[in-house]
Amino acid sequence: MYIRYGRVGLLMLLVWFLGALNGCVGELYQSIKADLDLSLDPQTRERLNTNPRLIAIHSPPETSLSVEGGVSRHDPFRLEDPLLTVKDRFLTTLSEQMHLTNVQAMPAPRLHSSQMQYGVSIRELVRLYDHGLVLDFQTLQWAFTPYGENKLSQWSDWNMSTSTILFHRVRARLIDLDQRKLLWQTTCYVHTQQHSMQEWLSNQSQLVKDERQDLGFRCARQLVEKLAGT
Repeated sequence: MYIRYGRVGLLMLLVWFLGALNGCVGELYQSIKADLDLSLDPQTRERLNTNPRLIAIHSPPETSLSVEGGVSRHDPFRLEDPLLTVKDRFLTTLSEQMHLTNVQAMPAPRLHSSQMQYGVSIRELVRLYDHGLVLDFQTLQWAFTPYGENKLSQWSDWNMSTSTILFHRVRARLIDLDQRKLLWQTTCYVHTQQHSMQEWLSNQSQLVKDERQDLGFRCARQLVEKLAGT
């Protein structure tokens, strides 16, 4: 009897382990998939103008500016990332260069953060918007990070004179709700020149505020170029 109970316990433990392993594999798959670049087919690019409905949405912007590495022990800075600047600039440039007049800008969907970690699922987008094309923008990183060849050692020896860059990374997707298909996905990565943290924080972080909009503009330009295939 004890042997039988022992086998049952071992079987339950094995089932639990396989379930946890499957969850980890699924999480890893979603993470890799969310970082892949998918080029837009030229024929799809040409029919953007003829599609009767093109919705542009965004995930909620990051509300604080973090600091990477060993400096993460310091409190984050309360400054929203320039995601809305990226989205607005992208749509304006797209309208000017590709003469799109059918774009409808929408606010961020009201979903739990767990539903938006790797981008809103296609199933959820169909539920929310039913049909048409969806452009989706999401901030992946908004942070300071030490800069230079000895980056790893700078994390542990970080101080107010450490050379640091401010960077922003955004993912953009184009999804066809009628076909329930991801048509295009890419990321932009932009960063500033290096400055010491003392320079970043002086004058009530004015340098950060000045650089913020420029990062948004440059990120949007990268995304437009990738969508256009240039």
